[in-house]
Amino acid sequence: MKRRHFNGGNSNGPFGLGNCYDNGIGTTKDEEKAFQWYLKSAEGRNTKDEEKALEWYLK
Repeated sequence: MKRRHFNGGNSNGPFGLGNCYDNGIGTTKDEEKAFQWYLKSAEGRNTKDEEKALEWYLK
């Protein structure tokens, strides 16, 4: 997986990384890393990302 594709001020970047770790896309599936990236994405105040982070928190 190439993290550089998710950097550079792209608001969907951290969510995309979370999704990759969540589903094992281009990397080994890792729920802890997925949650960390979803949370980081939610800190950017994107509603979709906040919902995903909350979903993971409530697991």
